[in-house]
Order: sequence, then C-alpha cells, then structure tokens
Amino acid sequence: MEDFKDRDSVSVAIVRDVKPERVDEFEGWLQEVSAAPSAVDGYAGMDVIRPRLSRGKTPRYTVILRFYSHDKYALWHNSPERAKFVELADEFSLTRPALQERHGLDSWFAPPDDDLIIPPRHKMAILTFGTLYPLILVTGFILLLLPVDVPFALSTLITVGIVAPAATYVVMPWAHASLGDGYIRRRT
Repeated sequence: MEDFKDRDSVSVAIVRDVKPERVDEFEGWLQEVSAAPSAVDGYAGMDVIRPRLSRGKTPRYTVILRFYSHDKYALWHNSPERAKFVELADEFSLTRPALQERHGLDSWFAPPDDDLIIPPRHKMAILTFGTLYPLILVTGFILLLLPVDVPFALSTLITVGIVAPAATYVVMPWAHASLGDGYIRRRT
C-alpha cells in the first residue's frame, strides 16, 4: 500500500514571534528565503501572513511553504541551506517557531490553527445572506433591464461572475469591517 505522504501535497505553516526591533531585518530575510526553495524540484510557492504592527504587540508572522509531495518537502527540510535560514531566523525571533504540516487538498486552503477564530455558523450565515441577497437582487434587476432576452444559463453565469468577486473583495470585507470583530467573537 502506498504511503499517503508520497503522493499528497504538503503545506507547512511556520509561525514566528519576531522581536519588534528586528522586524525590518526579518522582512529582508523573508525576501531571501522566498526564492531559496524554488531550486528544489516540487516547490509550489510561499505565502506570508504579516501581522498588523501595533505598539506593544509582538509581531507574529505566518510563513506557509507549499510542496507538491512530502518527498519534495523532505528534500528542502533536510537541506543545509534551510538549516542556515532557520538559524538566521532564530536570531530575529522571540521563541522557537511553531510548525504545522498539512497534507492533501486541504493543505492548499486551510490556514494554520494558531490564532484562528472560527465564528459561529449562524452569524456567518446571517452575514453571508445579508451581503449576497442584495447583490443578487441588484444584478438580476440590471439583467432584466437589458434590451435583449438573456438565456437563463447565461444570466446565472453573469450573476455569479459579478456577485462572487464583489462579495469577496468589496462587500464582505466592508460588512466585516463595519460590524467589527465583536460581531464574530460574541457568543449570541
């Protein structure tokens, strides 16, 4: 039987608390390390979730490295080049980093568990309904005003093509900012 680690993609989330006075140096380190694994066959990319820098708060960075297989990740993980980068990053960090490996399809989409706030489902349903309904209503009304009769499948495609990006990039962020984190975190 084939080991799942041989065929599944891998994402590794590395969470580091950076010394506030070393943030600029750490940012430079990120630039260097972002290109380094690209020499490894099977490297799929890197994402960085940067902290909101505020006075008195420890800057927490999350670096997500993605590889097409566990074997390809192991090549990078065991490389001397990676060891040098880790040693340097440790100089900028307050504590040892927290590592989390994820395998398979969920590794491409799931964020690391550290500091993850999962809002109550009923609140997300209310927020989603409250943002999608007006968008769908307005888009449908505009399509009705067109001088040509648009086939149902095409009107649905147009509606989804407008509503999905508008909700993702404009309306949901606006609604979340307007309501604040309190709406998501409150237990009601």
